[in-house]
Amino acid sequence: MTTCTNDALLTQSPARALRGLTIPGVLSHLTLMVFVLADMYFVGLLGPESLAAMSFTVPVGLFIFTAAVGLGFGVTSKVSHAWGNGDATRARGLATDGLLMMLAIVGLMCGLGLATVDPVFRAMGAGETSRVLISEYMTPWYFAMVVLALLIAANAILRGAGDTKTPLRVSALAAGLNIALDPCLMFGLGPFPELGLVGAVHATLISAVVGTSYALYALCLRDRLVSSEGWSGSRMFESWRELIAVAVPGIAIAAVPPLGLAIVTSLVARDAETSVAAYAVGSRIEVLVVAVPAGLCDALLAYVGQNAGAGRLDRVREGMRHAIVWAAVAGVAVCALLVPLAPTLAALFTAEPIVQAGVVSYLRIISVSYALLGIAMIASPMFLGLQRPGMAFVVATLRMIVLMVPAAIVGLLVAGLPGVLVGIAIANVVGGLFAWAISARALGWLPSGREMWALLKGRFASRPMATVARVRS
Repeated sequence: MTTCTNDALLTQSPARALRGLTIPGVLSHLTLMVFVLADMYFVGLLGPESLAAMSFTVPVGLFIFTAAVGLGFGVTSKVSHAWGNGDATRARGLATDGLLMMLAIVGLMCGLGLATVDPVFRAMGAGETSRVLISEYMTPWYFAMVVLALLIAANAILRGAGDTKTPLRVSALAAGLNIALDPCLMFGLGPFPELGLVGAVHATLISAVVGTSYALYALCLRDRLVSSEGWSGSRMFESWRELIAVAVPGIAIAAVPPLGLAIVTSLVARDAETSVAAYAVGSRIEVLVVAVPAGLCDALLAYVGQNAGAGRLDRVREGMRHAIVWAAVAGVAVCALLVPLAPTLAALFTAEPIVQAGVVSYLRIISVSYALLGIAMIASPMFLGLQRPGMAFVVATLRMIVLMVPAAIVGLLVAGLPGVLVGIAIANVVGGLFAWAISARALGWLPSGREMWALLKGRFASRPMATVARVRS
């Protein structure tokens, strides 16, 4: 194989190529969300002690998972760019070294975690009973996280080569197996031992091993996207240097949403416990309903990376036009569904009338901004694909930290939870408009400040605007 495994990204119409990437991406996102919700449901059946112990592990797990996802962003960006440039040897080298980088970094993080389980969770305020459960849970969990990190890297390489169907199959296989094993290992169904909370992580470990094995088979044997040919320590460190240049902003981008969520949750906690519960339920539902822009994010990272690598910036512009329209239409459609269905959805997640009212407010107020939220979400992967990670970080940080947190504080002081929700909606709208403007500027749809000034001064009389419309990658 000397070219990209999916030439369609460079030859098919942009709409068709993006659609072929996006649909599996949306389904992968939904599969992951179903797995997370099912895992929480089964742990909840064990009782409040197990649920509390698992809750303590979430920040640590999120920290490592965010690092792995960010590293995956860097791998997809660089590998897709190399494939688009027609450099198969470099693409395979980056893929191979990216797998090793993921294993080294996440392995080191998990090794440190294993050595500090008790002091870390003691510092977090976990009681003696919880720490016993946590210790039993986290030991196999760290091993599972290393395997999951390899899975994330493998899927990132596959997406970089234009294959989103195999990651979907891998996600469905791992999630389905995990959901099937959870009750068996936690409650001792049939021939399985009753392991309680530890059974949940053993189910995750087994399903991760199976899913990763399939992904590695696809990488190494089926598609031969990784290779040891020409490998050397110096080449590996050079690849790591390139990958880290994109991966560090990628990690920051992946960390921004949970950080913003944590800050806003702490603000909502100043209002009332029922407000926290309503915000938590609403944010979980939101993760499901933004599946289309989430799928577009995976698609654009590969599509833009390959086409930018091939120098087909005209296809990047055309693809982004479709992506922006799809994200906006999906946001409007979700809003149209959530406004009348909000009470029904709220009743599915909580029986408390006060909490239900808060969830309804969340869904009805924030859904108004989903069209522009989708546009804000897809801007960052576009910039990563264009090898402009700094701009991708700016787009993500502006909405979640610079706009949302101050708006939520003002809203809290003015009107409590409803004020916070209005503040978040305003941040989504402003952030989406900024993301559109800065994307349009990068894609040549808008002139630069200097060009606009010259236009206003009438200096464009002899210059066609087509000379202004260009992509600065």
